[in-house]
Amino acid sequence: MTKISTINDIAKLSGVSKSTVSRVLLGGSCKAATKQKILDAARKLNYQPNRLARAMITKKTGIIGVVIYRKNKPFISHPFYGEIIESIAKEAKVEGYSIIMMADDEINNMSLNQLIQYRVDGFILIGYITVELINLIKKTEVPYVLINNSTNVEDATNVINDDYKGAYDAAMHLIQKGYINIAYLSGPIEHMSYKRRLDGFQAALHENGLRINQQNLYISDSTAECGIDGAMKILQSKNMPDAVFASNDMMAIGALQVFNSSGLKIPNDIAVMGFDDIYMSQYTVPSLSTVHVDKIQIGTIAMKKLYTMMNDYNHIDECTVIPAKIVIRNST
Repeated sequence: MTKISTINDIAKLSGVSKSTVSRVLLGGSCKAATKQKILDAARKLNYQPNRLARAMITKKTGIIGVVIYRKNKPFISHPFYGEIIESIAKEAKVEGYSIIMMADDEINNMSLNQLIQYRVDGFILIGYITVELINLIKKTEVPYVLINNSTNVEDATNVINDDYKGAYDAAMHLIQKGYINIAYLSGPIEHMSYKRRLDGFQAALHENGLRINQQNLYISDSTAECGIDGAMKILQSKNMPDAVFASNDMMAIGALQVFNSSGLKIPNDIAVMGFDDIYMSQYTVPSLSTVHVDKIQIGTIAMKKLYTMMNDYNHIDECTVIPAKIVIRNST
């Protein structure tokens, strides 16, 4: 049986007192050289801290609750949210934290006491989270950070993608390539990310004396199946567009499948532009032009902000906007 290392073992190996070891492992301060000796000894002994004992002393569990909008399921493997969650987990590990995943509908109906029993040190709330859920979390007095949230909340720390500018730049790219009759496949516009993308798209058209044909504006859920449905309707349109801009890559990929199956040549007969730059977009046929969203940066910054708030509950950083950039591939 493998021997479990203890604080006493670390103290003996590093040549310092047990109390000094305990203080350092709990995040306390001491001389840099002493701290390094203790950390080196702990690493050599493969020391695993007792989370329960640590929580009783520090009043912290070392756990972050990541709450995500359930409609984007399965969210662990979702090509957009999966990367954000992975980056949160990676950054949390750097700071000595673990994460637990929760869906909005799992905790939306909880009482305050039930939510408190999770004993997390902080929350990261991703996507279309309701104001009711945010207000419930506020009552726990546990710090939280919002990612791409659609609810207007005062005095909240937000991390969002620059959806407006990304969509504007993508529309300008299509216009500059000579496409003037552009259809738009949109996710639900009650979600602020999709609303900002539609606004940016329409602003670019307006600046160039163009407007979207309402017959070629399709608003639905943000799935590949909805992209397929929208593309089928486009094929039946009396005013066939020369380009399609989808507000996310999943919808664009669905549209590509329909157009390829119908015998259309992309981009000669119709161009297709997506948004998000998910991993698979570079492997579609043809490869998908899209708007790159830095999902790793979004998750990392959100976790860094939460870590700051957990050490200073009154710290509010308001809104951080992550720049987006267009990625030109063969579909345009």
